[in-house]
Amino acid sequence: MKTTNLYTDNFLKHPNALKIWNEIIYSYNTFPNDSSISRFFLPEELIIEARSVAAAFTILLYNPQPDIKKIYNTKLYYMFLLSSVCGIQIFLKQRALETGFKPYKANLNKGKIENAKANALFLLTLGTSIPKAPHQVMKKFIFQLLSSKNTLQFRVKGSRFDKTRYQTLLNASILWGYFFAKNMLKES
Repeated sequence: MKTTNLYTDNFLKHPNALKIWNEIIYSYNTFPNDSSISRFFLPEELIIEARSVAAAFTILLYNPQPDIKKIYNTKLYYMFLLSSVCGIQIFLKQRALETGFKPYKANLNKGKIENAKANALFLLTLGTSIPKAPHQVMKKFIFQLLSSKNTLQFRVKGSRFDKTRYQTLLNASILWGYFFAKNMLKES
């Protein structure tokens, strides 16, 4: 008799993809040391740097471009920030599985941070491939992010929202987070 799985995930077919996904979901629901900040938003050194890139992705979808102060208060900005953080978390969880959870440190030198940001954008333009497990996790996150928001919520008064490029830039945002984390970390 053939057994059936009640829940089949169409995205996470690679065995490590499910592990990465579960680790990220666990970190999203965990708060260290009675903090109000979820472990999903750690390490803070990397997350802070994702803010300006999320704002840049956001600006690209509005014509004319709104004032930068308005951008940081839009739902679209937070969507891109979340996407970038997802990319960072995917790399961190993949690295943990591959290295047996070895500790790491982030390069906090301002020059290295700027270099890591630029290198992450460069890797996006090259079309660099990533391993199968993190790719499947990214696809699932993108699917969930795209299905969770109606693009009408992203409107900004006085600007047109370019919804045709939205999905492409959301994919680029999660990949940027992945490549940025990869460039920022060093063994401790």
